[in-house]
Amino acid sequence: MRPFKTYAGGKCGNGTFQTIINEIPKIDVFVEVFCGNCSISSKLKPPAITVVNDIDSYVISQIPVPVSQSFIIENLDWRDLLVKYNSAAGRKLYYFDPPYLFTTRKSNRPIYNYEWSMSDHIKFVSEVSVLKTNCIISHYPCDLYNTALHRWRKVEYKSMTRAGMALEAIWMNYPNPTTLQDYRYIGLNYTDRQRIKRKLARTLANIAKLPQLERSQLLEQLYDIVIRDTVANNVTPSNTCTIEQL
Repeated sequence: MRPFKTYAGGKCGNGTFQTIINEIPKIDVFVEVFCGNCSISSKLKPPAITVVNDIDSYVISQIPVPVSQSFIIENLDWRDLLVKYNSAAGRKLYYFDPPYLFTTRKSNRPIYNYEWSMSDHIKFVSEVSVLKTNCIISHYPCDLYNTALHRWRKVEYKSMTRAGMALEAIWMNYPNPTTLQDYRYIGLNYTDRQRIKRKLARTLANIAKLPQLERSQLLEQLYDIVIRDTVANNVTPSNTCTIEQL
């Protein structure tokens, strides 16, 4: 569903979207506030509702419209979008990937139809920093974001951009997730992800060889482990699963 083959500032590079998705907890509503090329929503295992938004009407006009009532396309200013979805029910996460500060870019040349001034960035971090809804913000590490979001959790990673390798960061206003919306990208890099995938495949193959009663016993023990970890980490019941879901 990505509207463009390439997009300046997009997050589809190897190691970039995986890092971000590995920080998204189990959710019911995912809102990509500055969708651009829909980099994260196009890679994320869809929750019940996905909302993609961009103030640029041209960007929005290029998004292929999926045949699904669970996928919503908006063309709003980010403040209006938050107001509209503030009361949306369920576990919700806003992903913000605004135009980066000119002072952090290798080139001061405008690349978007809707660029931001320093004043826009100051207003943004001031308003978003007090949100109670789970949020992820992407940007280059810089004094403004580091200061305004100093109470948030921060993860830095290397990303290949059009201008070469760059150090990027994401800030999150919630603890390390204990459950994920999408487990396909866990691992430090491609090699580590392949190692995990092979290990899980071997484990599942061994489980499939067990007699039915032994598989049921194993399922019950796994469920007990999940509940024990849930209590230990103070995870709310809405983030856990039932034995039937396991």
